[in-house]
Amino acid sequence: MPPPWSPKLAVDKEKFSEGVKNGAKTVFYKKCKIEYYAECKSVDGLVKRITLYHDYRRIMTKEIRSYYSNRKDKLVVRRRFPYEFKLIEQYESFAPTHWKKMIQVDGHSRKLYFYHHRVKDGLIYREE
Repeated sequence: MPPPWSPKLAVDKEKFSEGVKNGAKTVFYKKCKIEYYAECKSVDGLVKRITLYHDYRRIMTKEIRSYYSNRKDKLVVRRRFPYEFKLIEQYESFAPTHWKKMIQVDGHSRKLYFYHHRVKDGLIYREE
């Protein structure tokens, strides 16, 4: 069989492993900004960050959602509400702490929701 007429394709291994150009990509929408990051490049495992705004000029932040992968504590999503001083974290079920969700309001309260298959005590909800 004759060789193909097109030249041989070459892709840099580093660029291919990143998945996004230069390890990060930012896309702007009307009241939203989405940042994509390379899978295993960041230390904390950040893969995607979505920032939601109140206004079209993107000045007042309503919510910041951060998506993670390949973390030791199995954190999946962290949602921050800066003007409410509120933080919500969601975990996978294989985490050693077996936390399902943590809702924390700075200086007021902290609520922990556990998975039902937790160790022996059967604790599902705790509020501090």
